[in-house]
Amino acid sequence: MLDKLLAAVRTASALRSPAALAPTVPGARVMPPTFPSKEKGRPNEYLKETRVTANGEKTDAVVLDTLTSSANRVEEALLDAIEEGELSIADLRIRVGEFGEVSTLQLPHRVFDAYLLEGLLDGKPFPKTELGRSLSESTTRDATAIFLHSPTSLLFGAWDSHGD
Repeated sequence: MLDKLLAAVRTASALRSPAALAPTVPGARVMPPTFPSKEKGRPNEYLKETRVTANGEKTDAVVLDTLTSSANRVEEALLDAIEEGELSIADLRIRVGEFGEVSTLQLPHRVFDAYLLEGLLDGKPFPKTELGRSLSESTTRDATAIFLHSPTSLLFGAWDSHGD
């Protein structure tokens, strides 16, 4: 099994590992997330996806974990590893009053978050600094500044909602 996994890591673009899932506490209920109904006045609904079974039949499946929820946990794990000195990776941080330092891994818009845009770097408004300008001038063709200063912003996405 390990040989197959090692070979796949070298050549595959994806891995699939079917598993039978069970609650962490035997006999406990599984509580899938719910989302607002599209119809006004209806109760919240489970998120469902159509899946194809091994024999080719289509079936609805309730989604237990969303991509964004999973990404949030990965961001937390990366931040923990950075703070514990287990991982060295570029990470922009800003001091936010009583909250202390906040990492781009914790900011919703990451390198383009309002906390950074309204912050100061060496006494200058962040957007007016060389670093601030290089980040805001990044494009899909050249995101070098983001890669150098906050590569996780490229991995998890960043939203410049204040850009031109």
